[in-house]
Amino acid sequence: MEKHIKNVKVTIESNDIFVNEDATSKSIEFTQEGDEIVNFKLRTKEKIGIGKVKIKAVCGNEVATQEIEIDIRPSNPYTFDTEEFQLAGGASANAEVVFDGLEGSQEATVSVSTVPQMNLEKRLKYLVHYPHGCVEQTTSSVFPQLYLTVLEELTTKQKEEITYNIKAGIERLQLFQTYEGGFAYWPGGSTSSEWGTSYAGHFLLEAEHLGYKLPPGLKDRWIEYQKDRAAEWNSFSSGKGAQLTQAYRLYLLALAGSPDVGSMNRLKESGNLSTTASWRLATAYGKIGQLETAREMTKNLKTQVSAFTELTGTFGSEVRDRAIILEAQTALKQNDGAMASMKNLAQKMRSKEWMSTQETAYSLIAIGRFAKASSNTAKSTFSLTVDGKAQTSSIGKKLVNFSISEKNGKRSLKLKNTGSTSLFVTVTTRKIPKVGKEKDKNSKLKATISYQDMDGKSLDPTKIKQGTEFYAVVKLHNITSMNYNEMALNQIFPSGWEVYNSRMFGGQSSGTNIDYQDIRDDRVLTYYSLNAYARTSIKVRLHATYKGKFYLPGVYTEAMYDHTIHAQRKGQWVEVI
Repeated sequence: MEKHIKNVKVTIESNDIFVNEDATSKSIEFTQEGDEIVNFKLRTKEKIGIGKVKIKAVCGNEVATQEIEIDIRPSNPYTFDTEEFQLAGGASANAEVVFDGLEGSQEATVSVSTVPQMNLEKRLKYLVHYPHGCVEQTTSSVFPQLYLTVLEELTTKQKEEITYNIKAGIERLQLFQTYEGGFAYWPGGSTSSEWGTSYAGHFLLEAEHLGYKLPPGLKDRWIEYQKDRAAEWNSFSSGKGAQLTQAYRLYLLALAGSPDVGSMNRLKESGNLSTTASWRLATAYGKIGQLETAREMTKNLKTQVSAFTELTGTFGSEVRDRAIILEAQTALKQNDGAMASMKNLAQKMRSKEWMSTQETAYSLIAIGRFAKASSNTAKSTFSLTVDGKAQTSSIGKKLVNFSISEKNGKRSLKLKNTGSTSLFVTVTTRKIPKVGKEKDKNSKLKATISYQDMDGKSLDPTKIKQGTEFYAVVKLHNITSMNYNEMALNQIFPSGWEVYNSRMFGGQSSGTNIDYQDIRDDRVLTYYSLNAYARTSIKVRLHATYKGKFYLPGVYTEAMYDHTIHAQRKGQWVEVI
């Protein structure tokens, strides 16, 4: 903007997240007032964090500088590696932790307890970092955190983080409450989800009991809704899922101090109650002091549940129902049965098998309640040596965690039980794999990904001209005779592409069978349903905005409540030219 500006020297500095693949200094010559562009080529290292770039322009005594921060985020999701040991008194074992993922994403934990392990670190982080946010998953991410203080020793910082998470969860649930007082499945919805309403309300009641303050009117409106639904319930047109939903609703009204005894009796006398609904209803009777009725209901009641999976409704499964039964046994002080159920659930939790958010959260809640009611006071001591440096701790009934900081390569561990009580030890490593490790796979579902220009013609994504608008098209095919509900499609896009949010300009989601779509800066999360053998296409409009070479992450879709239903397409490098 000045006539005397002629020769300008531009330099660039960056922190250790970037590698300069070009000169760090370039010159521009101005013949008149106006703008000129100079390009510097940078590449991110295989690490995550905050990238910092400082640009400086100099012409004689004139100097201009600018500093830019760029959030370098991962493309791939977290993965876990787990190794387990049972150490008798005086026994020791060796192990190692391998840090070969993205720098900045890796951490390892050694968990020690006198009770069987349950992969607490892995299971809880799965809930906290779960990318979707319906009412069930929002509740599942925070509900178990109410019981963490009875499951592991926590630092002051961890306690503060848990308090923050629970308060944030309470605030977020306000977005789901409908005019009726129930809670919708998605934020801003107008129709209440029956199971989601009870589940979210259960969390709110327990949080309030532990001293958390609820927003004015939130609980009162919920109680009125539950009372109305309990009174309307009709046993003649209800299946097992509806029985359990009613039993859960009645238990929560008792927990809230507003029991509906008439509806409880009506449900009990309706006949042919499922095993899980019977346990839940018995807990309601126990809560209002009718222990004899509760004991009579559970005297010959089974504690085993046949294998099943619900993709909607109560989002139930054999594991979730076993957790409900454990919670009932603990509340009714059936200690021997509760101990057997707890060990069964803990074994499932520490397995490598996938568990849904509902299964994970309910299991953590039930085991947390059992641990709180337990009187186990066994003591032992444990020593952990990491790369030659030792640290020790006294182990009580709670879980004790030792954190192992990130360091490239392998870290050697020596585990030793220095007491007389047998200890259960789990070594968990959490990391984000480096890009390019994904594979194409299909399980009960097929998915293909293609790219089209605005006229519907095929487009090669590996080289796209800057300024081009185009579509990413995901075609999905249910190859089974089963109807799929609560399906999630996760698309993350390279940072050279921008997502066109059609809803900001009055448009709708592009595709059929879409229930909800969450559009963010660099990704689109789409939730859909797909009937037996049906096909659908989901289109996302994109814009090639920034020149450069970027990684296009793989596309992943799954049933949120059945991990066996999924499909993935691997990622690739793309370029905006």
